[in-house]
Parts: sequence; C-alpha cells; structure tokens
Amino acid sequence: MKYLKKIGNFLMSLVAPQVCMQCGADDELVCCDCIEKITIDSLSSAQKILAVNEYIDQVWIACDYDAKIVHDLVFSAKFYGSRNACRVLGEIMFRFWQVSDIHTFYQGNQFSFVPIPLHRVRRYQRGFNQSELIAKVLSEQVNMPISDCLQRVRNTKQQVKLDAHNRKVNVSKCFMAKSNTAPKNCLIIDDVVTTGATINDAARALKQAGAECVNALIVAKH
Repeated sequence: MKYLKKIGNFLMSLVAPQVCMQCGADDELVCCDCIEKITIDSLSSAQKILAVNEYIDQVWIACDYDAKIVHDLVFSAKFYGSRNACRVLGEIMFRFWQVSDIHTFYQGNQFSFVPIPLHRVRRYQRGFNQSELIAKVLSEQVNMPISDCLQRVRNTKQQVKLDAHNRKVNVSKCFMAKSNTAPKNCLIIDDVVTTGATINDAARALKQAGAECVNALIVAKH
C-alpha cells in the first residue's frame, strides 16, 4: 500500500502544479516567505540532548518538530518518498546556519558533513537517504565536503515507538566506520532527534575511527 501511495504522489506531481503546502503560492513545495517564517529553535533543547549523551560534543537543532510545516515535510520525505521535501529541509537548515552561532563556530574551520546512514534494506525501500539529501544542500551552500565514512550495520527498529531506555538499546553499536580513519572534524546531519541515542552511537563509531570532534546539526527536535 505504501508503494502505491508513493507512485500515486509521483504521478500527481507530474500533472498537478506545485503549490506551497503552507500558503498555497505557486511553484514551490514551500515558498521562500514561509521558510523565513519558520521559528528556529532555542539552545535549551540541544543542551538537554548533550546532557545525556557522552560522545557528542555539540548539538544544534534548527526548529521544532511540532511546527506543522516541519512535521509535514519530514513525514513527506520519510513516508511518501518526497525528495523535494528533503531539499526544502536542507534550505531550512541553511537558513539556520546563516542566523545561528554555528556559522561563526565553523567559520574558517575545515570539517566534513556526515549524514546518518540508513541500513541498506531501508534505503532500498525508501529509495534514498533523507539525511544525505539534506546534507547535499548544505554542502553546496557552505562549500564543505560530505564524508561517506559511516555505515549502519544493523537494521534497527524504528525509534518512534520506543521509550528513552529502549531507544538507546535499539541503536547500541548499530554504526561502524567504513575504515579506521574518519575525518578529524565531523558534523553529523539528521532530520529528527528525540533523545539523541542515534547520533550518540554514530559519534561513538566516528571517534573510535579517529575523529577528534563530532558535532551534530539536526532539522528538528521531536
């Protein structure tokens, strides 16, 4: 049934005009004016993530998942196969980059974007990795490379239905570096964070492979 919905949405996109999902303006999934109106998140939620995860050095969160437009974009990317939604999420991340302290933090520093990988089974089912597409938008805008140094070695359960303890157990040691040499300065990219268990295990794998600093930039906090 999910595949039929994806095919139906794709066919509709070929014949129906693209309109902003927020205000109805023509030609964009989300228009520039509506992107500008999205409220960026405060530092408090990021600090809560850091407090319970030992491998991550710093976390930035662009916006609140409870904002309807953000929720709809993430949902469209994950469950309806919308690559265009990933592009818009990348543009939201770049807007955050421009107006937050992450811009000054990385100014003049060499680093690599590291998108959270999907297991090969889930990537095949979805057709793409949404975190990778978001990272590509940022990479093009800030002129920094994407590193394909991380792999997901276990096809874990979806985190959304698990409590904090089981989230951590579910993703424990599910990531592994593809070689013994990870970039020294890594910025993990992902779409949604709740407890931070996923990005923390990714940071563990990167540091075990030689990374010295591992930070994370997330679209939204659930």
